[in-house]
Amino acid sequence: MVEDGFTKEEMAAFKHQHDEFKYISDVRDDLAQLTSRAPQSRLRSKAGAESKFVTDKFETMISEFSWRQVPVGKTQTALAELILVADDAKWLEVYREFLEAPIESAEDQAVASDALCRAHGICTTSYRPRKDWELVRAAPFVVRQADHCWTDEPEKVYRLASSLQHKDDNYSEIGRRNAMDLVATEPTGRLSELLTQYYELYDMVEERVEAERAKGKTYPWS
Repeated sequence: MVEDGFTKEEMAAFKHQHDEFKYISDVRDDLAQLTSRAPQSRLRSKAGAESKFVTDKFETMISEFSWRQVPVGKTQTALAELILVADDAKWLEVYREFLEAPIESAEDQAVASDALCRAHGICTTSYRPRKDWELVRAAPFVVRQADHCWTDEPEKVYRLASSLQHKDDNYSEIGRRNAMDLVATEPTGRLSELLTQYYELYDMVEERVEAERAKGKTYPWS
């Protein structure tokens, strides 16, 4: 028997993968709650109604730091603001060395960066172009949104995820059209909007991405 182009066995496999994905996500969340040093967990419990906004900001801040997308001073300021919202003395202690580190010289900034790496458990940082940073964040974000929209249709989630991971699909007109036709089955139009933005970003040269960033351009996954 074939349903929507998939056999019964394939549909069962998709469901198993989907359930496994959710199980892993649940376990990860549980571990974060149990780990006293987990910053996102502490923020989530301390920030109240703003918890999702704050934890998202924290994750973005660490990602930009790791990929050297912003000056160290900007990371210091952003982290200080988030800790102020969290109002958590233990969290402050974890990052105190970085927050209090001088950043006047290049040597100071290197020492401060090392302090944040140690505090957060990062081995090192490395520069990548802004377009790479955006795309690495974009694809998982789009798939997570698809997972929320298609909770009862895991095969669609994995078809979309497979397309976004396939270089030829990202470049080819047929691959893009198939992916756009797929997300068009989501009635709110949210996935179509996100995928359109993803492909627009994919087609930009790095100079254009940086120019748009300088003008204040942001994306839902940024």
